[in-house]
Amino acid sequence: MVDTRNARPTEGDSNLIRALQALDVRLEHLANVCDVARVQISHWATGFRPIPAKYRPTLLAVLADTITETFHALPQMDEEAASRLCAQLKQMLYDRDTTVTHDVVALSRNLRASRAALSKMLTATNASVATPEVLIQLRSALDDAISVLHELEEARRAALVENRALHEILSAEDPPHALVPRLLRFLAQLFGIEPKKTKAKKDYPGTGAHRATKALA
Repeated sequence: MVDTRNARPTEGDSNLIRALQALDVRLEHLANVCDVARVQISHWATGFRPIPAKYRPTLLAVLADTITETFHALPQMDEEAASRLCAQLKQMLYDRDTTVTHDVVALSRNLRASRAALSKMLTATNASVATPEVLIQLRSALDDAISVLHELEEARRAALVENRALHEILSAEDPPHALVPRLLRFLAQLFGIEPKKTKAKKDYPGTGAHRATKALA
């Protein structure tokens, strides 16, 4: 069983499903493993509905196992199959990076506006005739807000570092058989999982009895 305890819980649900799809995992298989209807997996893939917490470890385990299997299968892939897999992984990661970049720009704009607003509030509070108790409460609230802003700033910086690392991989001119391992390692790091050196035993957590294949049609 692959250890996914360090998996990043903040990575988007739709990105998790899209990563699996980029590795040629069919939605029908995910529905079977999770014992849910295929339409529910589709909703997770499009972001229409979030992935319930009880299914996320199972999906992460499937992703970890699939990455491990892909590492082992890659040397036997012909050039066409490796090129197709490389293109799918690059497109998935590029699409995600585009979304993250957009969010980072919006976050930076909001951070600047929030800092300016907090500074004005603090100045107005100090110049007011409010009672000491009110001033203490307001300053505490402002300190909490500033602390959150600092956390968001760290998240923004981490996203920018991640963006540069991905750009280096996507712009590399390596042949598919050399580039796919780099893409797989980046994908694994993105979700906080570590590929195993041996093929994983497919014993996924929290899964019930599998649905009949005809029920997924």
